[in-house]
Amino acid sequence: ARSALMNTLCSASCRSRTSIPHSVVHRAKGLKFLSQGFQAKQQSFKLCEESVRKNDLEKYLCIPFLPSAVQPASIAINAFNIELAKAADRANDARITEMRLVWWRDVLRNIVAGNPPEHFVAEALCQAVFEFNLNPDLLHSMIDERIKDAKIHQQPNKLEELEAYGEGTQAAMIYLTLQCLKQG
Repeated sequence: ARSALMNTLCSASCRSRTSIPHSVVHRAKGLKFLSQGFQAKQQSFKLCEESVRKNDLEKYLCIPFLPSAVQPASIAINAFNIELAKAADRANDARITEMRLVWWRDVLRNIVAGNPPEHFVAEALCQAVFEFNLNPDLLHSMIDERIKDAKIHQQPNKLEELEAYGEGTQAAMIYLTLQCLKQG
């Protein structure tokens, strides 16, 4: 079942017409981004799980089908995505949204350094990044696409814009989950 899931996800990602995430994934093969570890508090994962359950029930219901070793990392990745989405939902002003997303960009730099702030998503994501050697470029793309979206503040006018947004956000989450599955 695991290999079938990976084949489905891989084939879906390979059909993409944009090359940025594809190149990021291939560039990441065999590289070791991080060498030290980080252990998050168990409460951080519980809070992440609750956030995913409340805000993205469909993903929450799919997580038990992943191998148990990968589930906490998947929960952290999805909770991170929820935090990024909430940054835009909580503000009426694009500048406020951008400030919140830039804060997450700074948090991500600290996560990669093994020094996350005391925030349940940051701590859980930090452990996932170190445990599964996740590609920070994919996490950054999730933030960058949301920043672009906040600045434009309108629906995409072209299919290419919509594809770029999907590649930078949802596809990045799939790639990160695939990295976990590959190593888990």
